[in-house]
Amino acid sequence: MRQRFTNPVSRLRLPARRRVRSGTAQRPEHRSPPLRRRALLINPRLTYGTRGRILLRVYFFQVGLAAVSLMLALWAADLLTGDSVARAVLVAAIASTAFILFIGPHNVTAQPRHSIGGHAVAVAAASLVYFVVEYLSGAQFSGEFSLLFGFYAALTVGLAMLLMALTDTEHAPAAGTALAVVAHGVDWALVVFLGTMVLLLAAVHAVLKDRLYDFFNVP
Repeated sequence: MRQRFTNPVSRLRLPARRRVRSGTAQRPEHRSPPLRRRALLINPRLTYGTRGRILLRVYFFQVGLAAVSLMLALWAADLLTGDSVARAVLVAAIASTAFILFIGPHNVTAQPRHSIGGHAVAVAAASLVYFVVEYLSGAQFSGEFSLLFGFYAALTVGLAMLLMALTDTEHAPAAGTALAVVAHGVDWALVVFLGTMVLLLAAVHAVLKDRLYDFFNVP
């Protein structure tokens, strides 16, 4: 019989808090200045005590998993498209998606409807703006119309945000996808590159989601 995986954090037994006697006030905990400064730079929930050390090891594991998954997705997308320009403009948005999927795997924006749907909506919004600007108005994003790029880019991101809200597919990194697509231009290599990476990352997340710890909700 296959043994079910249990997160090591869930097996921790934290010491019970001491009960304060009636009529006595609990003394506030004072930290020395070096400890207070350290808490400002380093998250104490990942470094303090046995539970913190276990959380830190789990965090290192999930960060490594995100890095490996992103590397494999980049290789697969590059083999399919070979478009270095597309890789350059979209890798930032995809890396942000990898962070959400593997550091906050149970967050609502990490679910397939949001991680896949958000990028799809962003591509649709960018394609619509690009089509209207390039083919209907005859304008260009370069040359004498380069000053209009800021307006078109802001319009694209705003439209993508609105459509994501209307379709319940909010995914913050998808706003970067909308900006990247409208800046690069719409072509099939770009769409295949984006789709390959998002689908591979979402597939790894779906398989391992129940075994990952959600660091967005660390108590």
